[in-house]
Amino acid sequence: MSAYNVQAVKWEHGWELHVEDVGVTQCRTLATAVQQARDFVATMLDIDADDAEVHLSVAIGGVEKDVERVRKMTAEAVDKQHQAATESRRVVRELRHAGLSVADTAAVMDISKGARLPTHQRLNPPLPATHGTSRDRACASTSERFPDNGTRRP
Repeated sequence: MSAYNVQAVKWEHGWELHVEDVGVTQCRTLATAVQQARDFVATMLDIDADDAEVHLSVAIGGVEKDVERVRKMTAEAVDKQHQAATESRRVVRELRHAGLSVADTAAVMDISKGARLPTHQRLNPPLPATHGTSRDRACASTSERFPDNGTRRP
């Protein structure tokens, strides 16, 4: 697989894609730029488009360095958030193992007990239903109380 550097430059009708050592093509949006560049390279060099690895950079009036810096900061923040979540779960397990209640653990950690969190993230997830849904259980208890199914008249 060959790698191709592509510089995208904004123009009136979209983007010019300057493919290093190959030529220039165009596309309307950056969303299609990588595929357009691959197809262009494949056509110009008579190769399979899947064999063209495209490295796209965008010329946007000197803001490129800011874009890269913000992307890096965002990636680092996501990584830190994952680390914090992992460590938080470990500490919660320790607190629960030490005998703290769910409410006390939540208060110590300054987090919700889980009312609005997905089940797998809750400190106190609901117990699994043993026989169908709650509606099924309610209907079953009604039919047990009224075995004639309401057909008997007073």
